[in-house]
Amino acid sequence: KKGAFYGFKQAAPDAAYPPVTEPAIWIPHHVIQSGTGQVWALGKKMGALSGHLLQLDYTRGSVASVFFDGEQGAIYRLPHEFSAALLKGAVNPRDGEVYLTGFQLWGSSTKRLSGMFRLRPSGAPATVPTDVRSFANGVLLRFPQAVDAQVATATNAFTARRWNYQ
Repeated sequence: KKGAFYGFKQAAPDAAYPPVTEPAIWIPHHVIQSGTGQVWALGKKMGALSGHLLQLDYTRGSVASVFFDGEQGAIYRLPHEFSAALLKGAVNPRDGEVYLTGFQLWGSSTKRLSGMFRLRPSGAPATVPTDVRSFANGVLLRFPQAVDAQVATATNAFTARRWNYQ
C-alpha cells in the first residue's frame, strides 16, 4: 500500500517510526526461504500466470505465484526449480514473457553459479491455480481449465497448508 511502513528502519538509533503495516501474506521459510524480489506478470502472454505477482526464491531458485484475497493471501510454488539462484526478474515488453537472472552470493542450494532464464507458458494445459479464495468452510481453487472429476474428488489430489502468525 502506498505510504505504508513495512518495517525497514534506517540506521538512525533515535528515529521515530510508525507502526508496521501487516503484509497480505507472511511466507514461511520452508515455502520461500529467501525472497529476493517480485515480478508482476502483467499482460496476457503468461498463460495461467497472467496478472499474477511472482515471488522469487534465491535459496532454491524457484518462483511462486501470489494470490490476494482481501486482507489475506495465498502462495503456490511453481513445480520447477531453476539451476541458479534468482535475484531479479522483469517482463520483456516485446514478448510479454518473464526473464529471470541471478548468481550465488552464499547459501543457495542451486547447482550453477549464475544464470539467466525465461519463464513462459509451454502451450500444454496448465496445472497451476489461477485463483485462490478462502471461506469459513473451505478454500476455493480455480484452474485455467476444467479439472477431471476423478482427480477433483480424490482425497489426495490436492494439498494445502495454512499459517496463522500472532
